[in-house]
Amino acid sequence: MRVQFSTRDVLIRNVGDYDVKIIVGEEGSSKEFLGHTVILRTRCEYFKIALSSTWATSEDGVKVFVKPNIHPLVFEAILGYIYSGELDFTEQDCVPDIYDLLIACDELMLHELADNIQGSFFQFIIRF
Repeated sequence: MRVQFSTRDVLIRNVGDYDVKIIVGEEGSSKEFLGHTVILRTRCEYFKIALSSTWATSEDGVKVFVKPNIHPLVFEAILGYIYSGELDFTEQDCVPDIYDLLIACDELMLHELADNIQGSFFQFIIRF
């Protein structure tokens, strides 16, 4: 796996037949993301637990999971990684704070992503 700054995979934009709704951010600046349980559970250990009936609620057959401590911009980047295997900032006007991104990776048990972000960041710093 490598951290790549390129076009997002089409899966993240194609949310037809979604079965999970994830609400991130604090009240007033929250954002709702739609997803697919099978992809989230397969690609992220955290969601195997988080999308269980113990942590998530259900509304009209859709699991609802609330994560107020992760900023929407950070979660959008992470969700793109979960779906595509790439971290992509090329089409975004705003890039999430690296520190917040690393904290979220740790919390969501995405350790490989955190390691790659740190490695890419250090390579970027060394070039300057």
